[in-house]
Amino acid sequence: MVAGMERTGSVAHVHVVRRGESLWSIAQDHLTDATRWQDVYRVNRRVIGANPDHIVPGMRLGMPGGSSGAAQYVVRRDDSLWTIAARELGDASRWRELYALNRKAVGSDPSYLLPGTVLRLPHGRSPKPTQVAVRQDDSLWTIAARELGDGSRWRELYALNRKAIGSNPNYLLPGTVLRLP
Repeated sequence: MVAGMERTGSVAHVHVVRRGESLWSIAQDHLTDATRWQDVYRVNRRVIGANPDHIVPGMRLGMPGGSSGAAQYVVRRDDSLWTIAARELGDASRWRELYALNRKAVGSDPSYLLPGTVLRLPHGRSPKPTQVAVRQDDSLWTIAARELGDGSRWRELYALNRKAIGSNPNYLLPGTVLRLP
């Protein structure tokens, strides 16, 4: 705990203020929501003082933790922003939002992700569905790619839904409801 930091709420980590930063920009960087600058101020009121605009380079600020903090994802081998967005946000088309939030960590080429890189996930994640109905012309591969972000996970779908599918994983009836892992 940083000296002078309020003891209310948990502290996820400590941020050292850099030149040109504001509580607004720090909240955006660490909590993915600039409007939460007041949470950062509340936790660090004794360090900052009465004026929330008075932060100086080198000042050590605790970042609020707990369930309202930003969710994170650690990049794995063969991940892409598209597959991460599909799996973690429930919508692959949100990869640009994921990139914008993590541009510093990812670098200038969003198609190249280094395994082990920690990405922040935006608030408002789409809830992960627990079931899906088979569509006309679906295969387990296309369902796994669309719903799980990775077509090669079709075997997981089959193992979980063998009773509903039957003995032939290549034969799916439209309208069949499948459980998702």
